[in-house]
Amino acid sequence: MKALGCLFVLSLATALKVQRDVEEPLKPCKGKEVTAMGKKWKCDGLSLEDCPNSYTSSGQNTFFQCGISGLQCLTTGPQCKVATTTITTTITTTITTTITTTTSTTTSTTTIKAPSCKALYDSGVREDGAYPISLTTPDGPTTKKLYCDMRNGGWTLIGQVAGKAAMYDGWVRAFKNEQNLETPQITSATWASIPAVDLAVNHATQVRLSNEDISKWVKWEMDTSRTVETWWNRGDGQSSINQATDHAVKVYNQDGGSSNCYQNKYGIMQISAHGGSYPSAQVNGAGNTSPGDNCMSVGVQPSGTHDGYSQNGNGYDQPDSNSDWPNGDYQSPPFVNVWVGGAVAPAASSCKALYDSGVKEDGAYPISLTTPDGPTTKKLYCDMKNGGWTLIGQVAGKAAMYDGCWVDG
Repeated sequence: MKALGCLFVLSLATALKVQRDVEEPLKPCKGKEVTAMGKKWKCDGLSLEDCPNSYTSSGQNTFFQCGISGLQCLTTGPQCKVATTTITTTITTTITTTITTTTSTTTSTTTIKAPSCKALYDSGVREDGAYPISLTTPDGPTTKKLYCDMRNGGWTLIGQVAGKAAMYDGWVRAFKNEQNLETPQITSATWASIPAVDLAVNHATQVRLSNEDISKWVKWEMDTSRTVETWWNRGDGQSSINQATDHAVKVYNQDGGSSNCYQNKYGIMQISAHGGSYPSAQVNGAGNTSPGDNCMSVGVQPSGTHDGYSQNGNGYDQPDSNSDWPNGDYQSPPFVNVWVGGAVAPAASSCKALYDSGVKEDGAYPISLTTPDGPTTKKLYCDMKNGGWTLIGQVAGKAAMYDGCWVDG
């Protein structure tokens, strides 16, 4: 409801005839103007209201004897009479009227949803805060409110941890205290997570670790050979992860500094004695750790043996506080936020186009297709070691003999 105030001012200039008392002295009256019986007179001394017996009447005229001696009213002195005359006076009257008009306003609220904070940022959203993010999870699509760091380009908060916890089964792969991810303030002695694999593979290109106020951070490009089947999938076991090809990656910090690090299509530290830490950018291809650099890995296994990993205490190559940047050791409990972001490049038209752009790792990649039903994008296997071949069909046996072959992009 909205009230509109309108102010109208009306000026009325009206000629009115009024009776005013004016003096018409029989004899001059000296002194200041005084008031008697509601009329104005000029007489010496005090107001005649203080001298109730100092006037006489004669016909329609009233006479005043003005005689003052000190504080005494006398009955002697010059006489002044009142007369009436008609004068024209213009009186301006201002009338103020406030008119209130009530209107009804209908507000339509639209819930903004996007597959990532970067998508929201690209649509024009610039305010930091928690926004509904559409997620593709193993149990189907859902929407969760997640904190978006917009001032740095649209980063989605997908995990946070304070302290050592056995979180290898669900860390950034399952829902855990996800309501905590509506703020970058890290809840003590717990961890929070969402199933972020699809988000990291299909709607982001970079991963970032940060402190609470995002004044300290490191970030790097996620491995281009990652898929939703491999990325952060510790369940494939240490043996498979260890056999994956390592790729060099440059990790940057908030000051513009960088370190040369390594990762693979799993994004998991492969050395068996370090507990399979992730997200991970390690100091060498073997999966070793080193404090004081920008290569970091978040520890997920405090003890025991799981998925072929054990823990010798050196798998916690991440900060342990808001100020421990870069981390001073690789044995302290983690205290970090984990984000994904970065611009998502459009799908290539072929594996050959990807190869020509610099992608050299075999794997499944999004390929844009023009079909009879319109344009679409599908993940297809790319043979990069032989120059960028796109797999368009397969056949086994005499049944379902479709046209399928390896073709040059």
